[in-house]
Amino acid sequence: MVDLIRHQRRAVRSRLLHVLWQRLRHDWRGFRQTILSPFQQARHGLESLLGDRFAQVQVTSQPASAITSEILAKLNLPLQPGDVLLTRNDNRLTAALLPGFWTHAALFIGGRADLEALGLRSHPHVARHWHQIPENSGAFGLVIEALFPCVQLNPLEKCLSVDHLVVLRSTLSSEDIAFAIGEALGHLGKPYDFEFDFYNTSRVVCTELVYRSYHNRGTMTFSLTKRLGRFTLTGDDIIAQILDGLGGSSGANPVCLQPVALVLKRRDGQPHASLPDRILPLLGRIRRGWRPARRMKLPRPDI
Repeated sequence: MVDLIRHQRRAVRSRLLHVLWQRLRHDWRGFRQTILSPFQQARHGLESLLGDRFAQVQVTSQPASAITSEILAKLNLPLQPGDVLLTRNDNRLTAALLPGFWTHAALFIGGRADLEALGLRSHPHVARHWHQIPENSGAFGLVIEALFPCVQLNPLEKCLSVDHLVVLRSTLSSEDIAFAIGEALGHLGKPYDFEFDFYNTSRVVCTELVYRSYHNRGTMTFSLTKRLGRFTLTGDDIIAQILDGLGGSSGANPVCLQPVALVLKRRDGQPHASLPDRILPLLGRIRRGWRPARRMKLPRPDI
C-alpha cells in the first residue's frame, strides 16, 4: 500500500507539472498575440498604404494600355464562366516589381444569367452576395479579382485594360466549375493580402483567389512554391505547370487548365491575337525569357 501511494504521488506530481506547463504555454501564446496584434495591424496598414501607392504608379508619362474597349470588342474573345485570365500591364510599376511575366489573375464569371444557368443562384456564397452582383453585367460580363483594397467584381473591360492576356479554360465538369465560381464569390470583400501568405485565409491575393477556387476541385491541383519564407503561386507558376503537364513532364500536377486565347502587345504597340497553334509555343518562349513588346537595340552609328 505504501509503495502504491508513493507511485501515485509521483504520477500526480508529473501530471500536475504537465497541466501547469500546458497552461503556461497557452497563456504565453495569448499574451504574445495580444502584444503583437497592434504591431501586425500597423504593419498591414503600412503595407496597404504603400501597395496602393505603388499600384497606381505608371512607368511612362503617357500610360495607355494596348487592349481598349474598342479592341476588346474586335477581339471577340471566346470567354466562358470559370475561365482564368492572366494579364500584364507593361506601364505599371508592379510589372517591374513582381516576379515573372504574368502579374495579375482574375476569374471570369459572366453575369447573373450565367450564374443562374449554372444553378448557382441558391449556392450559399452566391446567395449571400447576390445583391452585389449588378443586374447589368455590361457589354462583356464581369470578373472577380483580388485588387486593393479587397476582392471585388469588375467589368471585363476594366480588368482587361492591359497589354497582354492569356485565357485559361478549365477541363473540369460543369458542376466543378460552378462550385469553383461559388467558392470565389465566397471571398468577395476580403482585404487584399500584401504579404502573399496563402496560409492566411482572411486576406487574399489575386492568384490565391484562383488557387482557393480550383485547388483540389475534381482532379485539379496546384503546386505552391516557397518564396521569402512563404508558399505562394504566381501567374508564371500556373503557366509553367500547364506547359509541364501538357509536355508530359514527370511529376507534373494535373492543373486541368488549357490556354484558349493569347493576346500580346508587339513592338508596334498594338495587341495581336495569336493563332491557336501558336499559343503554346509563344507561352513557352515567354517562360524562357522572351518579351513580345521588347524593342531590339540598334547598333550605335560610328562617328
